[in-house]
Amino acid sequence: PEAIAQAREIFDEALTSARGTQRTDEVCHVLQWWASSEGAAGSYDRAMDLLEQALAFADVDVQKYIESDLACCALASGSVEMAEPHARRALALAVDSRHPVLAALAIGYCAPVHALVEPQQGARLFGFTRARLREMQFEGDRIEKIALGNAQLSIERMLEGADMAPLLEEGAALAQDDALALLAVRSTVGVVLPPRQGGGDDGVVARLS
Repeated sequence: PEAIAQAREIFDEALTSARGTQRTDEVCHVLQWWASSEGAAGSYDRAMDLLEQALAFADVDVQKYIESDLACCALASGSVEMAEPHARRALALAVDSRHPVLAALAIGYCAPVHALVEPQQGARLFGFTRARLREMQFEGDRIEKIALGNAQLSIERMLEGADMAPLLEEGAALAQDDALALLAVRSTVGVVLPPRQGGGDDGVVARLS
């Protein structure tokens, strides 16, 4: 608690200085760094608030990282429903920019809310994410591990005792287009927003909605 309290004072000063430069990229970076510290301290709501602020200053390339972090924090806090719209925006941007790690993460972040309606499909989607991240030797930071762990636990609950292992194996064999096709079936929450500032491929967003 003492460490994050000190960090908040430092970041608050840094944010004031960044705003004084009138450089939106500097403001965005400080907000992202601050959010990262809040997330590491377990203050997920505060981290998400800072990330939402950062989005207002972010260009399209940076937005995919922020949206991914928002979905991650939502899942780490235990809210699969709150994570999905951010995960889908991150996915649209990641596919558009051909960023395989963020695309795989976003599919995994979408998986538990998809499992609310289609538990087996949700498990397959999560299997895709696990396999792709392993292939890319992506271990993730502490919050990403918590988020993915919560996603898996949520899917396991939806399966109500059914064996998840074969479904994960089936998901591991999917290509990215196959995973996107599964996600295109429905959005359980029903909230799919296009990338901000009109920077994304509308066709990608349409395929994910």
